[in-house]
Formats: sequence, structure tokens, C-alpha cells
Amino acid sequence: MPNPQVSVVLPIRNAEHRIVAEIERILEAVSDLSRKAVEIIVVDDASNDSTPELLSEIKARLPQVRSQRLDQPRGLEMAGQAGLQSARGEIVFIQEDSGPLRVEDLRRLYQLANDDSILAARAHSTPRPPSGPLLSRLHAAGAKAITPLDKLPADLPPSTLQMIRRAKWNELNAQTQRPLALESEWFDLTSVVH
Repeated sequence: MPNPQVSVVLPIRNAEHRIVAEIERILEAVSDLSRKAVEIIVVDDASNDSTPELLSEIKARLPQVRSQRLDQPRGLEMAGQAGLQSARGEIVFIQEDSGPLRVEDLRRLYQLANDDSILAARAHSTPRPPSGPLLSRLHAAGAKAITPLDKLPADLPPSTLQMIRRAKWNELNAQTQRPLALESEWFDLTSVVH
């Protein structure tokens, strides 16, 4: 596979119930953004379920998927750092939590990556049900698949995704000779659950 333009790093632990669907969903979303080569790097934080076997199967089927396995649990942050170090893409996205990656966040950060002055950015989103007035407008416009407010889960997990322009990051780290602390602007995004 040629060097990818985009790398997506997914740190996971015990994700047997969702990892295959998650990888397929992300590949579809990224292919809508870029026609250039893409890689997904799954960093397994020493799962003790069938996650490693599922990763082997999906890697055999999808050559753009690579994986690493940590020998002992080190936490999602360390798993994300390991994925960043092995990423080959010009633009690297790192999922910072164990929830599903939000495609809306990926799209927004990908647009920011087109600005050469941006080194890194982070999107933090919390899905919320649509407000009453918005729900009414959606129904009036013909939307039928919106879940009623009383049927939505009460505690929807937030999601944080980071975007880093790898070459510029490496260049700055080499100049400072120490790891850089990121200062980023937060984009509070709301996802409509349906």
C-alpha cells in the first residue's frame, strides 16, 4: 500500500462486540472525504476477549487496516501515542476515548486539516437529543426516523477526536527536543440521535 494521506488511530480494549463494524464504518466515512490512500491503525490495549482474533480476520480482508497489541494494559492515551508513532499518514486522527468515533467530528477536523496554518485540532462532541422545537421542525419537514425524546438513552457518551498534521508535528518536536503540549480550540459539536 502506498503511503496514506490519512491515518485513523483507534485505541481499544475488549471491543469484540463493535470493532469490526466500527472499522468498516470509519473506512466508508474516510473514503467519502478523500480518494487518496487511507490506513486505520487499531491499537489493542491488551484485550482479554476475542478482539485480537477479530482484528486478525479483518486485517486479512482489508489491507488498509493495521494493528498493534500492547502486552499489558497501559490505558487509551498510551495506546493512542503508540498509534501516532506508527502512523504513516500526512493527517492523523486519534480517537481519545473508548466510544465510537463520530463521523461528524472526523469531517469537521478533516476540513480544518486543509488549512496549512493548523498543526493540530481537537473536536469534543456530546450527542444530545434534538430539542422540542427542532424535533417539531424535523417532523414537519417529513423526517420520520427521528427517535422520540422519551425513548432516547439518558446518558449518551461524549467523544473526543484529535487531528494532527504529522510532518509538522515531527518537525516541531525535533526543534524543541521535547514533546509538545497541545493547545487547541475545542469545537463543541452536537449530534442529532436518530
